[in-house]
Amino acid sequence: MPVKPDQQPQLAPTTRPSVIILVDGEQREFPPPRLVVDDRNGKTVALLMSDDPPQAINDDYAGNSYYIEMEFDDALPTVRGQVWVYEAPNSDKQDSPNGIFLEGNRKQLQPFQVKVQFQQVDGGDVAWISGTFHFYHNNDAQPSLPRVVTVTGRLPVTLP
Repeated sequence: MPVKPDQQPQLAPTTRPSVIILVDGEQREFPPPRLVVDDRNGKTVALLMSDDPPQAINDDYAGNSYYIEMEFDDALPTVRGQVWVYEAPNSDKQDSPNGIFLEGNRKQLQPFQVKVQFQQVDGGDVAWISGTFHFYHNNDAQPSLPRVVTVTGRLPVTLP
């Protein structure tokens, strides 16, 4: 016998622990972090990214996300205790997937002067992100001078 629409089994909502990142002092909610660490050409590369929900690919998605690729000078056994520092070569808007994305992909914060520290705190691993980013509206055909915003956040990660 077919199941009527009002008799469909209800799926338990998935709980995805979010993280809070301060953007210019304002608390913004983001999906939990994922950290992927790999060796490329004798160097360690760490990708710190949000574990976005499936609907993040939709044009009407209004959530926040982040993607930061960090390259270290050497092949490291772990990134625990390491500090990655980035300074943009200039103030121009970069064609790069790196950054923090607000309201889907409508607003982008591009790294300008950023530091990520990987530490063990209270028995767990964290990535501390801090620094300044350039703020852009991605629908601007002619981007104006970017506004500089400060970003700080403590992201729980699992370090190799």
